[in-house]
Amino acid sequence: MKQITSILYGGLGNQMFQYAAGRALSLRHQVPLCLDIEWFSRKQDSATVRTYQLSIFKNITATIDETSSTLHFRGIIKHIKKHLPFSHTIQEPHFAYWPGFSQLTPPIVLDGYWQSEKYFMDFEKEIRHDFTFPDLPEKVKEISSQILNTPNSISIHIRRGDYISNPQTQAFHGNLQQRYYSDALKIIKNNYYLLSLLLHYHSPHVKFHPLQLYMFPTAPYHLVQMPLF
Repeated sequence: MKQITSILYGGLGNQMFQYAAGRALSLRHQVPLCLDIEWFSRKQDSATVRTYQLSIFKNITATIDETSSTLHFRGIIKHIKKHLPFSHTIQEPHFAYWPGFSQLTPPIVLDGYWQSEKYFMDFEKEIRHDFTFPDLPEKVKEISSQILNTPNSISIHIRRGDYISNPQTQAFHGNLQQRYYSDALKIIKNNYYLLSLLLHYHSPHVKFHPLQLYMFPTAPYHLVQMPLF
């Protein structure tokens, strides 16, 4: 069966990019999209434990495959793949945009982060529709309304969490120091004078809730550690 399969792993932001890239290819070639979520059921030796989170959106258009062995045998596949005449698994060659993506044809298994809007910008309308939130709790609507009606509000994202608790993640990503935030606030304040701060603190003891993804973008300005947020 000709289809596009997107392997999902990582947090919500990573999953959204992986879905969007696969969805764009499925729309371009008019074939189904399948999401391989087997990674989330595996024991993670060093990676931060994650869960499948795209279910917070009400219009995700894909079938779900929880039993695929694609990732389970990734090491073996990598070893023998070079001896095969053709492999359906496409591994992202590098972290920047890869122009060869537009030439891919099904059946294809996408294995990568695909963190560029260039992969799916031709289908922006459809993907925005897919990422529609369901009916939101009244408290969320109330907070979002307060943000929208507050002049010069700025959301501040302070990420600690696995950046502190996971040694390998800490070594790879590092952490921004207080000076980064204070200097950035000075620059913004010098331009806009009056600021209302909205704090998003991601720590080992404060669990991120996906609905924060809805609330925080309603602020006109953002001070973030990771551009993915």
